[in-house]
Amino acid sequence: SFWDAPFMFPEPAIIAYSDNLVGSTPFYSLFRIFGSDRETSFQFWVITMYVLNYSCAYLYLNWQFKNKQAAVLGALVFACSMAIQSQMTHVQTFPRFPIPLALWMAMLFIKELKPIYLFGSILMVVYQFYCAIYLGFFLLVPISMLLFLGLLSKRKLLLVFIKNIKWLGLMGGSVILNILFILPLMLPYYKRAKLAGMNSYENIVGTLPTIRSFFYSQKGSFLWSSLSEVGSDYPAPWDHQIFTGGIAIISLIIFITILGAVYLFKKKLNSIKFQSSTLIFGIVIIITFLLFTRYQGFSFYQVLFKLPGFGSMR
Repeated sequence: SFWDAPFMFPEPAIIAYSDNLVGSTPFYSLFRIFGSDRETSFQFWVITMYVLNYSCAYLYLNWQFKNKQAAVLGALVFACSMAIQSQMTHVQTFPRFPIPLALWMAMLFIKELKPIYLFGSILMVVYQFYCAIYLGFFLLVPISMLLFLGLLSKRKLLLVFIKNIKWLGLMGGSVILNILFILPLMLPYYKRAKLAGMNSYENIVGTLPTIRSFFYSQKGSFLWSSLSEVGSDYPAPWDHQIFTGGIAIISLIIFITILGAVYLFKKKLNSIKFQSSTLIFGIVIIITFLLFTRYQGFSFYQVLFKLPGFGSMR
């Protein structure tokens, strides 16, 4: 049995202790089928994840910002940044290509309110759970906010759509169908949680990133070696090495600054124009950052920690 792996016999449902990689297994299996050994197939799998992560991010960002150069840079940060390299010891988090696809489908839904896009967005979240369960839980947060704010911005049009019984049925069906898709994955984890119990917030608060974490570089960087000791005093410091690189940080600060300026002074800044969906996207980035960041012992994550499933993660 897949779930009852024998390496901690007779303990049952061992795989449900951590990520399962079911969603990205077909890519690994393909190389095994064509004759590669276990280790070589794993290497090919890692390369394939980079290619998929980059490609999906590029397609989404190019659609969102209508700028190929920006899409290339954004996709490189998403797929190949130093923050990704520092997680080589947590390679199960590499399959993250469903994330930009989920965002893309959510944005299309906000734009057109077609149930097929809602179905696609939720399906990509479900698939992310199958690829890396931690990232699936974390993806739920921005996607939920994105859909909520998007529907809020389209509330007048939404009131018209709600009167359409067929539209409501398709919307409900999109949600129910995806729940059925995720049940086979989540049931073993639910059983494991009943046996092992949940973590306490006090046990995991130290792993939440601080502002310093975003400037804590992995060792070996040619340009940023001076940042490789920024968070060395943290417990489990390797979990805090999430510095993405100077260009990425500077670009994000500029983006958020311009976004805020447009929002506050939009009547005076006619030369800078954002689509409403881009504004919503930026707001979601800021709120997500605040929810997952810790200041000394305080973090808004303690609210998320109380949601079903979040307490199971260490």
